[in-house]
Amino acid sequence: MKLKLPRFLFTLVPLMSLGVAAQEYVHLDVTSGYNHDVVANGSATSMASTTIEVDNDSYAFLSTDFLSPGGNSYASALPATGLINSAATAGLSYQMAPFDENNTMRIPTTSTSLTAVFSNQVMASQVFLLATSGSGSAQVTITVNFTDDTSQTATGVAIPDWYNGTSQPTAASGFGRVNRNTDGIDTPFGNPRLYQLTVNIDEANQGKLIESIEVTKTSTVAGVVNVMGFTANQLPSCPSPTGLTSTTTENSGTVSWSAAPVLPTGGYDYYMSASSDAPTAETDVTNVANTVNEVSFSELEIGTTYYFWIRSNCGTEEGDWEMTTFTTGQMSTTYTGGDGSTSLNTNTSATSTSPCPTVLTVSVPEGFQIASVDVAYQMTSQNSAYMSEQRSLLFCNTTNMGESAVTPGPSGNMGTATYNRTGLNIADGATGDVEFELRAWRTWGPNEDCGVYYTTVDDGTFVITITYEPFVCELTAPEADDQIACGGIGFTVSDLVVQGSGNVEFYFYDTIDAPEPLDPETLVEESGTYYVSQYIGDCESDRTAFEVTVNTVPSPTADAEQEVCPGSLISSLSAQADEGGVLLWFTSQDAPAPVGTNTELEEGASYWVTQQISGCRSPRVEVVVSFSDVPLPVAEDQEVCEGSTVADLYADALEGAELHWYATADAEFPLGQTAVLAEGSYFVSQTPEDCGESDRVEITVSFTEIPVPTAPVSQSLCEGSTVGDLVATGVEGATFNWYATADAPTPLADETVVEAGSYFVSLVLDGCGESERVEVVVDFNEIAAPATETNQYFCGSVTVDELFAEGMAGATVQWFETEEATEPIAAGTTLEPGTYFARQVVGAGCVSAANDTHVFVNAVPDAPTGDDYQEFETGATLESLDFTVAENATVTYYVMNGSEELVEVEAGTELMDDTVYYVTQTVEGCESEPLAIEAAEILGVATFESAGLKVFPNPVESILTVTGNVTISQLTVTNLLGQKVMEANVNGTNAELNVSSLPQGTYVLQVTGDTGASYTTKIIRK
Repeated sequence: MKLKLPRFLFTLVPLMSLGVAAQEYVHLDVTSGYNHDVVANGSATSMASTTIEVDNDSYAFLSTDFLSPGGNSYASALPATGLINSAATAGLSYQMAPFDENNTMRIPTTSTSLTAVFSNQVMASQVFLLATSGSGSAQVTITVNFTDDTSQTATGVAIPDWYNGTSQPTAASGFGRVNRNTDGIDTPFGNPRLYQLTVNIDEANQGKLIESIEVTKTSTVAGVVNVMGFTANQLPSCPSPTGLTSTTTENSGTVSWSAAPVLPTGGYDYYMSASSDAPTAETDVTNVANTVNEVSFSELEIGTTYYFWIRSNCGTEEGDWEMTTFTTGQMSTTYTGGDGSTSLNTNTSATSTSPCPTVLTVSVPEGFQIASVDVAYQMTSQNSAYMSEQRSLLFCNTTNMGESAVTPGPSGNMGTATYNRTGLNIADGATGDVEFELRAWRTWGPNEDCGVYYTTVDDGTFVITITYEPFVCELTAPEADDQIACGGIGFTVSDLVVQGSGNVEFYFYDTIDAPEPLDPETLVEESGTYYVSQYIGDCESDRTAFEVTVNTVPSPTADAEQEVCPGSLISSLSAQADEGGVLLWFTSQDAPAPVGTNTELEEGASYWVTQQISGCRSPRVEVVVSFSDVPLPVAEDQEVCEGSTVADLYADALEGAELHWYATADAEFPLGQTAVLAEGSYFVSQTPEDCGESDRVEITVSFTEIPVPTAPVSQSLCEGSTVGDLVATGVEGATFNWYATADAPTPLADETVVEAGSYFVSLVLDGCGESERVEVVVDFNEIAAPATETNQYFCGSVTVDELFAEGMAGATVQWFETEEATEPIAAGTTLEPGTYFARQVVGAGCVSAANDTHVFVNAVPDAPTGDDYQEFETGATLESLDFTVAENATVTYYVMNGSEELVEVEAGTELMDDTVYYVTQTVEGCESEPLAIEAAEILGVATFESAGLKVFPNPVESILTVTGNVTISQLTVTNLLGQKVMEANVNGTNAELNVSSLPQGTYVLQVTGDTGASYTTKIIRK
């Protein structure tokens, strides 16, 4: 039949069936096979209503309608209807046999079989058995028999014990059990359990009717097999084909499928589209015979996703559409080298490696390069290992790039987890044979580092899918700054730093047209010009030139022998680095890497220190370590409250040291922190970390006498004040109690309103008790109006919050529109010019008289006017700038500092070339916005270039180098305010200036030649 659709390309990717058919679960009705009744029901005893127990002991199941002779029942028992909804699979249920009949296939002995025969015979893709094992787990063989006298067998199927089993999904649990001898009911949490056993029907058998299922116990242990229900995932009457796969090139491909379980009389319909919209009844589809199992396509766009649907056409009806997606310009490679190992690692990160990764190589077609990577795999946790302990990451060895984060396992115990990630850019641009490794770890698994016992990468599931694109060499030249090489310590070409485009490598050359790159191990021993290109595969960019200055770093200063405390770390050693130098310590003269600061020192051992400046290291200096005695702690006599404990004593100890307090100078054991102190002598020692215990220091402990508080004998308050407003002072850490009388038993609360008269206050020291009481006499006084200014001036606008008024300590000032007003002006209110009145509020509503102020609001003047670009002659000052301001205005000049803040500059300051100045005018106390003027020196003035002068690097961190064709006599550095910040005398054509002490920002460098001529340029201290 003619193809009605565009010619499309499939790619080789793992395909997923996306059909719209729902699962149809059907109960299989058992006509024979159940041999015992193990469910107690009704009002008879459990012994009378069952034929045997579930296990080898005396326990049976019970239903919700069971009522023992003692009147006991259990509402959470098996439902009386026998209908069990699976807790493992949504929509799946089982119909148990009636509870007053035989309702289990009970198989207690090895090599014994029972067969369940079904009255309703169906085609199915899966069958599910409801089963459990009493008195321990068991193992069975399950044989599915079809009506055409063929069969399919599943061996080694585990059935867990009916208590706490996890090796199979739990279909139902927590429904209790009954003792057949006593009718006693057990109701343990989550037990007993019925499990769900799954048998997947082979594709070749899915078109056959299931007649019966035989179960044979194969294990020799005591576990008793009980099978109590059967359900099938029924196939539709017109099932669709299965097993969609594809093979592709970049612009053609072939889609294949497995024949439908029942060959459709009308063949197959398929539909292909670049749109994800599913076919409808009006869609034109293509039909092929039921003997056709593949279709080919060509002339497709590379990198495009397509959608393919296929269904069975059974003449009078059609099957459900099955759909898969595919993308052109992709290919997949599957690892088939056996189960992949996992490595034990409890602290994985994106930089973690694995000693046993699963390695897979992908061959990119010639003329193409990788654009992105997808990965899929499964990991199985077993033997008490959990899926939640799985960790994994994909790394490309060819590009030396990996995923940015480790993928954790899902929540759950033993089982298999599936992982998929798409659009990874870890191999972009790679060509030819590209090697990947799946780094797989687990965070638990004793007695095994690498292996497959606890957690594995399942064989045949690790799939790399690449999206590729035509290879195009479009590399630009890399970026390379002038840099400093480290002389004297083996600095090589491989240590030079450049910036490339991504997954590239670099070639270095000593001339612009050198035919061969330098060996990466070539020593960089002389300053000069180098050239670098970047390349990937056969693609190489143009070369970039950069200057290399060889820098030699002097050794740090350190005492050859140093004494430290036993157990000290390497950070305890001392050495002095030059300004900007960083110290690094090594355990030998030629150790390749420095050690961490927490490395523990060994007595008599030698350590070596170097200093690193601007990435360069000095020769190493040897330091020999010896251990010292432990110093005494510093302690003094102490005064404490009666009843204090050892925890209240204090002494100064070394950082990290522990203090030990003793009752005598030779006591064997230290005192506990809760020991109550007595007046007299105590002894303290210190134990620095891993450094032993010092000798003891004696102190004397005495008890503190509680002083009376200090309080004004007469205190004037506002009416409505509370006890909390009364004033008293005392020793640090004390609190105060106020009383209504000299002998009142209970202190007053802070919120108690005071009246005129006498009150009494005592001082309380925590843990030390209470002092005698001091009398205070309270009276009331009037509150004066707050102080304010007669006139207050503002620019542009003013809110009430900006008005000035000064009240008493603790008072709140409020503003009013009139002297008689009772409602204050709300915070944030914008005011008009005029008169306003201030009152202060003290305590609980004590309001003062009003004081007035007059508010004036002056306009903010416009910014000065003038050209924003102005030229000047050498030596001109700020006053030479041309701009216009208002009459009687005050002019202020500014420049912008490195923090982008305006800084005022004094009038008379000389103008600097290529500098922006800011000018404001102030009228009646209000300053305008600034006018920005860029000042440029008039052409004709000598420049750096005319004198052949060069400054590098610029921006600079520390050492600034100046070279030229003139003899330099002096270097001067000024800031943008015209202030001199550094000066150096020179006699030569080359000079170096250490500017590391300057704050970051922009400066002006002035170079003075021996003829008196001077030249300036800007430098940036970064």
